[in-house]
Amino acid sequence: MESEIARYGAEAVIKKILTDRTPGPPCLPKETPFGSNIDDIKLPTWFTEDDLKYYVQKYEKRGFTGGLNYYRALDLNWELTAEDGSKVKVPVKFCVGMLTWCTLRQE
Repeated sequence: MESEIARYGAEAVIKKILTDRTPGPPCLPKETPFGSNIDDIKLPTWFTEDDLKYYVQKYEKRGFTGGLNYYRALDLNWELTAEDGSKVKVPVKFCVGMLTWCTLRQE
């Protein structure tokens, strides 16, 4: 995955993740991962070009490996923490948007 991200570039990947409104996990088809032209991708109003430049700079320096490893280890983490009886001991709140892919139901 890291090699594919490197081939497409951090800017294109970040733009795709932030603007894709397709239900389900982010998907980058091999044939046309970002449509015909990444310059045609319009940023959301809450995310400026300066924001994009900032994140592109950070991801180009550090890469996406840390975030990807979280998902790679998801099953292992589930096995290690399942049935341990741990409880969250501080007040928490889980907030998501209407189109957050992890909360959408596909029927």
